[in-house]
Amino acid sequence: AVTSCQDLDGDGVRELVVGADGDNSAGINAGAVYILYLKQREDEIVKKAVRISEEDGGFDASLSAYGRFGTSVAEVGSDLDGNGVDDLVVGASDYEISTGYDGHRKNIFRVTFLRAIYILYMKEDKTAPVLHAQTITGLNPIFEDSFSDGDQFGYALTAIDLDLDGNGVNELVVGVPGDGEKGKNSGKRLLIYDDKIRSV
Repeated sequence: AVTSCQDLDGDGVRELVVGADGDNSAGINAGAVYILYLKQREDEIVKKAVRISEEDGGFDASLSAYGRFGTSVAEVGSDLDGNGVDDLVVGASDYEISTGYDGHRKNIFRVTFLRAIYILYMKEDKTAPVLHAQTITGLNPIFEDSFSDGDQFGYALTAIDLDLDGNGVNELVVGVPGDGEKGKNSGKRLLIYDDKIRSV
């Protein structure tokens, strides 16, 4: 997954955001995102790369093994915290939401993967560009119906250049390809704005 983002080092050149959902720095296949700081040159256009993962790059949320943070990435297209820097959203296609003891077989644990998206509040910084990270899972109460294991909430992301509720913030579309509301794996797209959710 690849997108661009606002200039984070003040050189007037937008940066590149690359998802690496198989990255093992925070656990097996926990995933990561890399910010590639670019410069205007015909060769060697990448000045440096900063990894965004658990405890890296200012990221302050938790990742899980096999969570695949970085499956999808998108620029929100709005500055959500008012610090002058547009923010990012990152999908984790296999985010581990819970574990529980399976009583049928001794010492076997059941793991539920409900997927998640992370809002990355960004700042201008050359080494730690994430100011704060917010996790939104398929169990968030803003959703009318919670998602089940396999729905793949957050598998795809995009921001749209529309402010549907007049709050000055662009809206976000989240893909849920495994949703079975209208048939097995028929899929769903969710339009998220303010604290409201719409299926589109």
